[in-house]
Amino acid sequence: MGKNLRAVEENIASVVLRVKDAFTNITVRVALVAYRDHSEGSFEFKIMDFTRNVSEFIDVLNTVRPYKGGDIPEDVLGALDKTIRLNWTASNKLFFQIGMAK
Repeated sequence: MGKNLRAVEENIASVVLRVKDAFTNITVRVALVAYRDHSEGSFEFKIMDFTRNVSEFIDVLNTVRPYKGGDIPEDVLGALDKTIRLNWTASNKLFFQIGMAK
């Protein structure tokens, strides 16, 4: 999962810029719902609601680190539930889910 996190960190700014270039006069906001195993307790989720500040998003993303691993009980449904509860205000939406299981 560490490689996936690094790929997002390294590419999110360019993705946002390409979207802005392709669709002029739009507001691009990003959010984060990072999730772990059911057993991680208070560390199971890291949530950042939508922001226009991509730098702030990247700073929060940089704090997410893989932990343990080697199993597949990640709380995907819990993460989806948290995601739909974010402040989705725009009429056009784009959602990426990144996960990994061996």
